[in-house]
Amino acid sequence: MTVNMVQAGLMLTGMEPPSPEMLERMVSSLAIQRVSEPAETAAAILASPAASYVTGAVLDSNGGYTA
Repeated sequence: MTVNMVQAGLMLTGMEPPSPEMLERMVSSLAIQRVSEPAETAAAILASPAASYVTGAVLDSNGGYTA
């Protein structure tokens, strides 16, 4: 069994969005300068048999916030 985690960053979903001012402040703190699409973060999941040796990993998908 493998257990991995994707630590998602700023992403707009169906939940109530932040105010435009807050969103601008949040995006300005990201190296990539935009929010993520849910599909971009979902694509990072290591569920392929080719990644069977990867376990206990935490993948930061945060637009460069921690860079």
